[in-house]
Amino acid sequence: DITKFIPQSHPRTFTESSFQTAPISISAMVISALAIIVTVAAAFVMSEISTFQSVSLMRSSMLKTSQIEFVNLLLVGLLMVPVGALLMVCKPSNGTCISWVWLINVGYTLMLVPTLVRVSAIIYVIQEGNKFRRVTVDKKKLLRTSLGISAIAAIFCALWTGLDPIKVQEELSMTNETNDLGETVVTVSYYCKSESDAWFWVSFIWQCLLLVSGSVLAFQMRSAPKIVNDSKALAFMIYSSSIFLILRIVLYILARTPSEILIARSSSLQMVRSLLWSLDSMVNTCIYFSKFLRKNDNSVMRNSAMGNTVILRPSLPVTYEEEKVEEYEMSQALCSVCGSSKRPSVTSGAGARE
Repeated sequence: DITKFIPQSHPRTFTESSFQTAPISISAMVISALAIIVTVAAAFVMSEISTFQSVSLMRSSMLKTSQIEFVNLLLVGLLMVPVGALLMVCKPSNGTCISWVWLINVGYTLMLVPTLVRVSAIIYVIQEGNKFRRVTVDKKKLLRTSLGISAIAAIFCALWTGLDPIKVQEELSMTNETNDLGETVVTVSYYCKSESDAWFWVSFIWQCLLLVSGSVLAFQMRSAPKIVNDSKALAFMIYSSSIFLILRIVLYILARTPSEILIARSSSLQMVRSLLWSLDSMVNTCIYFSKFLRKNDNSVMRNSAMGNTVILRPSLPVTYEEEKVEEYEMSQALCSVCGSSKRPSVTSGAGARE
């Protein structure tokens, strides 16, 4: 009997998976949308702080030392990542696959590089100040450096797209269900993949390099004045991003595991990776921009910035008041790259410092 040579699962019928309505897909979409909303809200808060004059001087100076141009680049990166993560959840096409690769890789670089460049400049200014040296800070050069490093990620994505573009891959999964005709139902799902896995590993290595650089800078900045000390925020950002990166690498390895060994599908693991990207962006947004919402000391102190030239002197504050003056003078010196020429009046406690 020839029927005994026919597999029990035959005949078969193919149906597209309704994975877009699965809980993991809906969760990934919601978290991506929430991350985008949080980033837009952070941008709105920054615009309000930089616009209204009624904001406290200490908070305003904190924004200046953070450099609004660098903050804007950071916000662009924080927005690009969840947008790319949202595209990962949508029904894949060759266009969406390429788009989220660009958005996530370039966005992740913009999310970290401007902060790293600014922190490295602050560390350099502090080190030179401890040697009684005059330092000239070129803000345009720092911005060019940030954009130049970010361009490396864009060049990498261009090579990836040109040489081995990421494309939609079909994934078949046989179920135990049958239709009215007795045909076994085989679900068809889709995910994005390149011919070579090397591109993803280069991307992971690049992200690791950025995080390692951030860790080194956070350690070097730990003794900086409080008003310009981003070491704690930077350390938290690096720590959280490292955890998410490790999880993404593990999921990528699992996605490349043969289906006979792993039950989870590559399409479902792509949804989880999208969720991790959105969480990474949202957590970093909350960590970095929470400092602008904290209540700060409203004391007004002397501005020691002169144009774009910064003259710093090492000192050992012996009182809380002198320590605050020292921190504020350091912040105003570093604010010189903002081009601000306003010099606030001086009051500190019961006395005045001119």
